Amino acid sequence: MAGLPPQQFDAVVLRYILGIKAHRIGWYMGLSEQTVNYHCRQGKQRNEQAVHTLAQEGQRRHHRRWQRDGHEGLTP
Repeated sequence: MAGLPPQQFDAVVLRYILGIKAHRIGWYMGLSEQTVNYHCRQGKQRNEQAVHTLAQEGQRRHHRRWQRDGHEGLTP
């Protein structure tokens, strides 16, 4: 979440964490409801991509550790 641009971060927090409706967020941020929805979609996509990347890195680390510990012929 910390890597999101400021408006996406604000929109995602207000909508998905605090549960505020898009039209209210738009009023607060000075944006249209459609723009708030756009920022929420983009922020959600970026977060999903970041989680996917972290999961892949974790699997690679686990696999390297598995190999380093002498388990090359076995599946982790």
